[in-house]
Amino acid sequence: MAKRVNTPSPLLLMGFFLCVIGTGILGFLYYDLSETYKRLEVNDKKQKDKIVELAESNTDLIKKHKLEISTVFGPSYETMTPKDFDLHMLNYFKERTKEGASEQDQIKLLRDQGINIAMIEEKIAIADQKIAEISKKYEADIKEHAAANEKLKEEYEAVVDDLESKIESQKTDIDTLMATKNVDISKLTKEKEALEVQLNDSREETALTKSVLNQVQQEKTKIVSEYENEVFRLSELLRKKEEIAHYKRELEEDGQIINTEATLRTGVLVVNLGKRDRISRGMKFIVYRMDNGGTQKIKGEIIIRRVDEHTSLAGISSVEDVTDPIVKGDLLANTVYKKDGKYNFFLIGTFENYSRNELKRLIEKDGSKVVDELHASTVDYVVVGNFSNKTDDDQNELFKRSMRFNLNTMNEDEIRTFLRDYSQ
Repeated sequence: MAKRVNTPSPLLLMGFFLCVIGTGILGFLYYDLSETYKRLEVNDKKQKDKIVELAESNTDLIKKHKLEISTVFGPSYETMTPKDFDLHMLNYFKERTKEGASEQDQIKLLRDQGINIAMIEEKIAIADQKIAEISKKYEADIKEHAAANEKLKEEYEAVVDDLESKIESQKTDIDTLMATKNVDISKLTKEKEALEVQLNDSREETALTKSVLNQVQQEKTKIVSEYENEVFRLSELLRKKEEIAHYKRELEEDGQIINTEATLRTGVLVVNLGKRDRISRGMKFIVYRMDNGGTQKIKGEIIIRRVDEHTSLAGISSVEDVTDPIVKGDLLANTVYKKDGKYNFFLIGTFENYSRNELKRLIEKDGSKVVDELHASTVDYVVVGNFSNKTDDDQNELFKRSMRFNLNTMNEDEIRTFLRDYSQ
């Protein structure tokens, strides 16, 4: 018998699937947060690029005005002290005066240059302030977003760690279960292989057994055929022996013919047997006489037609020699007749007015009996009921056998008459 293979617990499988689904949901949330963080980074980068662009624009403007100043004071003006700057401006003024420019023009020029420088420096200061404000604002937003992202990252990592722990635990349980299953599968595989080997051996043995059985069956058929032939031969010998015993045994006198005067006119004889002798209608008697040498000579057969108290009327059923008719004084004999009235009956077929058991009880009521086997030496009367020659093979064969044995037969009406006469 195949062993049962353990299956994973439904709760264990449900927990595993919930862990997988939870991991998928958290992964999706982490992906959404990552995309949000990326969008914030892109916006921060754009703002930074604007700041850098503004700074570069101011730097270009500063460089332009510095270039203009450097044409007046020289490239070293950035390192000048205020005093040196004033001296340098005075020398510049003197040079311009030598070149023919009026003093008023030079002063105006210097004033314009100073105003331009102040304006530029003011613009630079304003730009630097704006840059600082923007940087501070976006730095705060970036820090806030970074903090939020960091918090979400920590929460996600905590959930992931918890899920990984649960998944690892589930994995351990599954590995343990799979290891157990693998052991069971390995064991079952070995058992299967062993059973296959046994099956192959059994098939070989079966094939050999079938071959032997075929030979045995052939021998059996041959022996049965020989046996049936022998049984048939012995049955024929037994039948012949019983027939010989039936006809060859010496007749015993049971009664005699006491009146034959009406024989020629009516064909009726009177015998000295009646109810007191337990005679019934339908009984048959052999008629014979004794020769001078003591030899019995059969003259014919009669059948009882009517039964009186001390005598009975009989009709002639057969005559052996018409030149030797049945006469008064001839002896009567019946191989089955018994003055005590106890006979052996054998039943064949079914009956219209009686069941076999009912008929058996009626026969046994007066001391007779119903036998189960048909033999000429043990059966006195065969009671023949209804049977089909085509379908009731056993009953048909029994009837034929009773005919071969020349046994006395009765039909249902005759056995009923026989029993009624006996009961009176």
